[in-house]
Amino acid sequence: MLPNCSGPSNAYVFSGFDSKLAGISATLIGFLGFSLNLVIVLASLNYKKLRYDVTTPFILSLTTSDLLFSSLTLPILAIRFFSEDWIVGETLCRLFPLIFYGNSAVTLFSLLAVTIHRWVMIYFPDRSSQIFSRARTKIMIIFCWVSPVLLLCPSLFGIWGSHDLECHTRSCTIQETHGSSPKIFFLLLGLLLPSFTLFIANTMIFVKVAMVRRRMAQYVSNPSKALKKREQKLTKMMCTIFFCFALSYFPAAIIKVFDGDETMPHLHIITYIVNWLTVIMNPVIYVISNDKYRLAIHFLFQRCCCMQKGSNSMALQQEGVRSSTMSEDENEEKSKWKSVKKMVKKSSIRRGSSYQHGKLISSQSSSSITLKKNKKKITNEVIKEENPRFDEVPLT
Repeated sequence: MLPNCSGPSNAYVFSGFDSKLAGISATLIGFLGFSLNLVIVLASLNYKKLRYDVTTPFILSLTTSDLLFSSLTLPILAIRFFSEDWIVGETLCRLFPLIFYGNSAVTLFSLLAVTIHRWVMIYFPDRSSQIFSRARTKIMIIFCWVSPVLLLCPSLFGIWGSHDLECHTRSCTIQETHGSSPKIFFLLLGLLLPSFTLFIANTMIFVKVAMVRRRMAQYVSNPSKALKKREQKLTKMMCTIFFCFALSYFPAAIIKVFDGDETMPHLHIITYIVNWLTVIMNPVIYVISNDKYRLAIHFLFQRCCCMQKGSNSMALQQEGVRSSTMSEDENEEKSKWKSVKKMVKKSSIRRGSSYQHGKLISSQSSSSITLKKNKKKITNEVIKEENPRFDEVPLT
């Protein structure tokens, strides 16, 4: 039986405006999050290059978790705030903490898996395919989904804490039993540990990329603009990831610890809404900012809207694969060599040089090309030694 919350001591702490704002926000965020994550899941499964990519299972785990949060958790929260009471039954009240906290934990663990995978690809590129084999990747994803449920089983069965209605907020959450509650334990495990891991891993990735670039600068007088651009993009991505993570989870956790009685209801509502926004921020940061996923989404919409024939769509996909695999510095190098060849050809025609003179020019040009190739070979050896794999770094 749910507790009786009709007494004056159990008055609802949120005002009508706060409740309506939270209900509308939960509805809109749920709709946008569901649509966005569903598109990403369908695009990943329909695009051949992403279907067999090593990073895709972790991205799918993250987007599926956000998809469930948008379609299941947020509608329940919207009903609760619009009605200003818990009207969806006792059984769902017992299960809701498992759904809410379990779903949030799956999202956090999936974020950790994506970060660790990126770190392994940077530091151990030759062993990354072995570490993240298909079998091990499946085990990691199963762990991300099963471990939160196992952690919440003690409170679900009343062994350590209980799932019950909190009258002041009309919310079903984890309550204390015999003066003890696992909330602090979940805070340490589900917030501080992921934050520490994200910060350390992303910092190490940034340091590795900076070291490799400085090492390359010793052999290359003018580093590629594409390389600088990738490094800047990686830096911005890491800062954005950690900032959005801290903004989404830290305020809600801090106010829960220091204002457990909801004496500042307006701040609670704001932190709720910011936390819900993760179902939109995660796909934008980890997926849509990546060129391959943008191409996959574009390809999906073309197939759905029948804008082109199937052959044209396949041609677009193949062209996208070729353009994504060819780096910008290779294009720059090709254009340079083309211009050099044109200049040499024009110079020889203008001068009208003899066969011997032309032979001398040809030998000088070939020796210059040989020197440039040797210089490029030394640079590639340095890159291989440091194992940066800039083109394979999953920036998402």
